[in-house]
Amino acid sequence: MISLVDNQTIMSINSLCDDILIKIMSYLEDNFSSINYSISCKYIKNLFSKEGFLKKIELNNNSDTFKIMYSLCLHSNSLNLFIARNVSDPNLFLPNKWCKEVIFMYCNLKSDIDPSEKVITEVIEIVGFPRKQIKKIKINFNKFPKLKVLKINDDSKLNLFDESKLPREIKFIKY
Repeated sequence: MISLVDNQTIMSINSLCDDILIKIMSYLEDNFSSINYSISCKYIKNLFSKEGFLKKIELNNNSDTFKIMYSLCLHSNSLNLFIARNVSDPNLFLPNKWCKEVIFMYCNLKSDIDPSEKVITEVIEIVGFPRKQIKKIKINFNKFPKLKVLKINDDSKLNLFDESKLPREIKFIKY
Protein backbone atom coordinates (compact mmCIF):
# COMPACT_ATOMS: atom_id res chain seq x y z
CA MET A 1 0.00 0.00 0.00
CA ILE A 2 1.56 3.28 -1.12
CA SER A 3 -0.17 6.58 -0.48
CA LEU A 4 0.77 10.04 -1.68
CA VAL A 5 0.56 12.90 0.77
CA ASP A 6 1.82 16.37 -0.19
CA ASN A 7 3.83 14.94 -3.09
CA GLN A 8 5.79 12.65 -0.73
CA THR A 9 5.69 8.90 -0.85
CA ILE A 10 4.88 7.22 2.43
CA MET A 11 5.60 3.52 2.48
CA SER A 12 3.70 1.14 4.69
CA ILE A 13 5.13 -2.08 6.03
CA ASN A 14 2.72 -4.05 3.82
CA SER A 15 4.58 -2.84 0.74
CA LEU A 16 7.78 -4.63 1.78
CA CYS A 17 8.38 -8.08 0.35
CA ASP A 18 8.10 -11.12 2.62
CA ASP A 19 11.84 -11.80 2.54
CA ILE A 20 12.62 -8.39 4.05
CA LEU A 21 10.00 -8.85 6.76
CA ILE A 22 11.42 -12.28 7.63
CA LYS A 23 14.95 -10.82 7.71
CA ILE A 24 13.77 -8.11 10.13
CA MET A 25 12.30 -10.89 12.27
CA SER A 26 15.65 -12.68 12.40
CA TYR A 27 17.21 -9.69 14.22
CA LEU A 28 14.70 -9.79 17.06
CA GLU A 29 16.16 -11.48 20.11
CA ASP A 30 13.30 -12.70 22.28
CA ASN A 31 9.73 -13.98 22.16
CA PHE A 32 8.30 -10.73 23.51
CA SER A 33 9.73 -8.65 20.64
CA SER A 34 8.84 -11.17 17.97
CA ILE A 35 5.25 -11.56 19.22
CA ASN A 36 4.81 -7.78 19.28
CA TYR A 37 6.19 -7.54 15.75
CA SER A 38 3.97 -10.36 14.53
CA ILE A 39 0.79 -8.70 15.79
CA SER A 40 1.63 -5.26 14.41
CA CYS A 41 -0.68 -5.78 11.44
CA LYS A 42 -2.86 -8.47 9.92
CA TYR A 43 -0.54 -9.10 6.98
CA ILE A 44 2.49 -9.75 9.20
CA LYS A 45 0.43 -11.89 11.56
CA ASN A 46 -0.64 -14.11 8.66
CA LEU A 47 2.90 -14.27 7.30
CA PHE A 48 4.42 -15.30 10.62
CA SER A 49 1.64 -17.73 11.36
CA LYS A 50 3.01 -19.61 8.35
CA GLU A 51 6.73 -18.89 8.89
CA GLY A 52 6.87 -18.98 12.69
CA PHE A 53 7.93 -16.23 15.06
CA LEU A 54 8.96 -17.72 18.43
CA LYS A 55 12.64 -17.50 19.34
CA LYS A 56 12.68 -19.78 22.40
CA ILE A 57 10.70 -22.86 23.43
CA GLU A 58 11.09 -24.63 26.77
CA LEU A 59 10.02 -28.20 27.47
CA ASN A 60 9.70 -29.57 30.99
CA ASN A 61 8.00 -32.58 32.52
CA ASN A 62 4.78 -30.54 33.07
CA SER A 63 4.55 -29.31 29.45
CA ASP A 64 1.80 -30.32 27.07
CA THR A 65 3.98 -32.39 24.72
CA PHE A 66 1.55 -32.11 21.81
CA LYS A 67 1.62 -28.29 21.98
CA ILE A 68 5.41 -28.27 22.32
CA MET A 69 5.92 -30.56 19.32
CA TYR A 70 3.44 -28.51 17.27
CA SER A 71 5.24 -25.29 18.24
CA LEU A 72 8.64 -26.78 17.41
CA CYS A 73 7.45 -27.69 13.92
CA LEU A 74 5.59 -24.42 13.33
CA HIS A 75 8.40 -22.15 14.54
CA SER A 76 11.38 -24.16 13.30
CA ASN A 77 12.44 -21.36 10.91
CA SER A 78 12.61 -18.70 13.62
CA LEU A 79 13.61 -20.74 16.66
CA ASN A 80 17.02 -19.92 18.20
CA LEU A 81 16.86 -21.68 21.56
CA PHE A 82 15.33 -24.94 22.77
CA ILE A 83 15.53 -25.81 26.48
CA ALA A 84 14.60 -29.24 27.82
CA ARG A 85 14.36 -29.34 31.61
CA ASN A 86 13.91 -32.54 33.70
CA VAL A 87 12.77 -34.60 30.72
CA SER A 88 13.47 -38.32 30.62
CA ASP A 89 14.48 -38.48 26.93
CA PRO A 90 14.47 -35.04 25.25
CA ASN A 91 15.72 -36.39 21.91
CA LEU A 92 12.23 -37.73 21.26
CA PHE A 93 10.82 -34.20 21.19
CA LEU A 94 13.35 -32.51 18.93
CA PRO A 95 12.25 -32.14 15.30
CA ASN A 96 14.46 -32.88 12.31
CA LYS A 97 15.47 -29.23 12.10
CA TRP A 98 17.27 -28.32 15.32
CA CYS A 99 17.77 -24.67 16.34
CA LYS A 100 21.04 -22.78 16.93
CA GLU A 101 21.27 -23.49 20.66
CA VAL A 102 20.00 -26.55 22.53
CA ILE A 103 20.16 -26.86 26.33
CA PHE A 104 19.48 -30.07 28.23
CA MET A 105 18.99 -29.31 31.95
CA TYR A 106 18.94 -32.29 34.31
CA CYS A 107 17.68 -34.58 31.55
CA ASN A 108 18.16 -38.31 31.44
CA LEU A 109 19.76 -38.74 28.04
CA LYS A 110 18.68 -42.32 27.38
CA SER A 111 19.37 -42.24 23.64
CA ASP A 112 22.37 -40.86 21.79
CA ILE A 113 22.34 -37.27 20.55
CA ASP A 114 21.99 -38.16 16.90
CA PRO A 115 19.59 -36.11 14.75
CA SER A 116 18.11 -37.75 11.67
CA GLU A 117 19.84 -35.23 9.39
CA LYS A 118 22.55 -32.53 9.53
CA VAL A 119 21.49 -29.58 11.69
CA ILE A 120 22.48 -25.91 12.17
CA THR A 121 23.08 -26.18 15.91
CA GLU A 122 26.05 -24.10 17.09
CA VAL A 123 25.85 -24.64 20.86
CA ILE A 124 24.86 -27.70 22.87
CA GLU A 125 24.78 -27.31 26.63
CA ILE A 126 24.20 -30.16 29.07
CA VAL A 127 23.58 -28.92 32.61
CA GLY A 128 23.67 -31.56 35.32
CA PHE A 129 22.56 -35.15 35.19
CA PRO A 130 19.94 -37.01 37.17
CA ARG A 131 21.27 -39.66 39.52
CA LYS A 132 19.91 -42.43 37.34
CA GLN A 133 22.04 -41.34 34.35
CA ILE A 134 24.61 -44.13 34.06
CA LYS A 135 24.94 -44.40 30.28
CA LYS A 136 27.77 -42.43 28.69
CA ILE A 137 26.64 -39.58 26.44
CA LYS A 138 27.33 -40.17 22.76
CA ILE A 139 27.06 -37.38 20.21
CA ASN A 140 27.22 -37.94 16.45
CA PHE A 141 29.39 -34.95 15.53
CA ASN A 142 28.99 -35.64 11.80
CA LYS A 143 25.39 -34.40 12.09
CA PHE A 144 26.56 -31.11 13.68
CA PRO A 145 28.75 -29.43 11.02
CA LYS A 146 28.24 -25.93 12.52
CA LEU A 147 28.74 -26.92 16.16
CA LYS A 148 31.16 -24.49 17.81
CA VAL A 149 30.68 -24.99 21.54
CA LEU A 150 29.84 -27.99 23.68
CA LYS A 151 29.26 -27.10 27.34
CA ILE A 152 28.89 -29.84 29.93
CA ASN A 153 28.30 -29.23 33.61
CA ASP A 154 29.15 -32.61 35.07
CA ASP A 155 28.36 -31.91 38.70
CA SER A 156 27.91 -35.62 39.27
CA LYS A 157 31.65 -36.25 38.66
CA LEU A 158 30.75 -39.42 36.78
CA ASN A 159 32.62 -38.40 33.59
CA LEU A 160 29.71 -39.34 31.38
CA PHE A 161 31.25 -37.76 28.27
CA ASP A 162 34.37 -39.00 26.50
CA GLU A 163 36.39 -35.90 25.52
CA SER A 164 38.76 -37.89 23.31
CA LYS A 165 36.11 -38.29 20.59
CA LEU A 166 35.54 -34.54 20.30
CA PRO A 167 36.58 -32.89 17.00
CA ARG A 168 39.31 -30.24 17.37
CA GLU A 169 37.29 -27.33 15.95
CA ILE A 170 34.68 -27.59 18.70
CA LYS A 171 35.33 -25.67 21.91
CA PHE A 172 34.68 -27.95 24.88
CA ILE A 173 33.79 -26.29 28.19
CA LYS A 174 33.47 -28.43 31.28
CA TYR A 175 32.30 -26.52 34.33
